Amino acid sequence: MYENTKKEVKEAFKKTLYGKKVNKYMLIGAILFLISLVISVILSFVINGSLTIDYFDNNTISINLNWICYLFYVITLIFVLILVYLDVKRDGAIKQFEENYNKKN
Repeated sequence: MYENTKKEVKEAFKKTLYGKKVNKYMLIGAILFLISLVISVILSFVINGSLTIDYFDNNTISINLNWICYLFYVITLIFVLILVYLDVKRDGAIKQFEENYNKKN
């Protein structure tokens, strides 16, 4: 029985509805990951401590801005976990698709 190559199976998987949907989500996730990574790096260089706002004469408000950096680090980590999860799901779906594809052809 002829076994299809991995490249043929991946191309056939990409043409399925599930393959298109997973690839779209992977692309969106990768773009959001890169955006959050760039924002995290920029904020870590720009924000160095706290923001001080002067109002009236001698009264000041000091706001700690490091939490914004930490928030974007957490968002970036969440995107990494989502991308890893989608990649593992896609690999499992490709293996299952490969078994069915080889049975049919």
